[in-house]
Formats: sequence, structure tokens, C-alpha cells
Amino acid sequence: MVQFGFDINATQYENMQSRLTQLAFELKNEMGSEDYFDGLLRDRMVALSGGALITLVASYYELSYAQRMRQESIATSGPEPVEDSVVRRSIETLVEAMGEDPAPTDPQETAHDHSGSWQVRNLGSFFRAIWRKWCNVPPFCSETDEDTDDGVQSYADGSA
Repeated sequence: MVQFGFDINATQYENMQSRLTQLAFELKNEMGSEDYFDGLLRDRMVALSGGALITLVASYYELSYAQRMRQESIATSGPEPVEDSVVRRSIETLVEAMGEDPAPTDPQETAHDHSGSWQVRNLGSFFRAIWRKWCNVPPFCSETDEDTDDGVQSYADGSA
């Protein structure tokens, strides 16, 4: 078992998840993107932990802000602007990968509501999805050598 230098109990964990989920909700509202994120998750029957949700929403929020600053000529350096459709497709790809290939750290339970059973995914699945679709992110995934035909990167020893 990995020790991180602190001890957290179930109540503290649930409180943190609740606060992160609330912050993600506020960001989605502020951006006017609540329907987009909720629809995306609903269509794929994926429920995200507070940590995974805030990471996904905050990434979109920061990219949107950087785009606006660039358009207003406040930011004159840095990478070229990325179209919103490209960002949205990347987010959709992440959520699809999270649904298809859960991380070993994901909870074993399923969330249920009137529309059916939802697969619960946490931040481990978020990082695993990034690795599976695009890049090498130590310590969350091992070093990769190249993309395979299906877009999934393989380990240096040839395993996926």
C-alpha cells in the first residue's frame, strides 16, 4: 500500500468529493456549459468522482479563458488558439476512454438513477484515459514508445 504522508477517513473523503463536485457545478454554470457536460456524461452513462469532474471542467474552463484573453489581445505569446470544437472533441474522447477502460483505483460500485446504471470513474481513470489516448504522464502511467494503429499507446515492452 502506498503511503502519502497523511491519513484520510471516509467522512473526510466524502466531504472533499462533495466540495469538488460543488465547485465543478459552479464552474459549469458560470461557463454556461452545464448542459454540455451533463449530456456528455449522461450519453455515456459515466458518473465522475468530484476529483475527476473538477479536473475535466477546470481544464475546459482554463482553455476557454486562455482563448478569450488571446482574442482580446491580452495574451500575445504562447501557442496558437485551439478551436472550441477541438477542445470539446478531446473532452469527449477522454470521457469515452474513461467509460471503456477503468483504472484499477475506480470504485467497484455503480451509481443508479431513473435512467439506469452509471459507471463510476475517479481521477485515476482520467489520467489513464489521457495516457491511453495521447501521452505519457508519469507516475500515473509507464513510459510509452509509440502510438499503435488504434490510437492506444503501448509500453516500451510492447504491452498495452
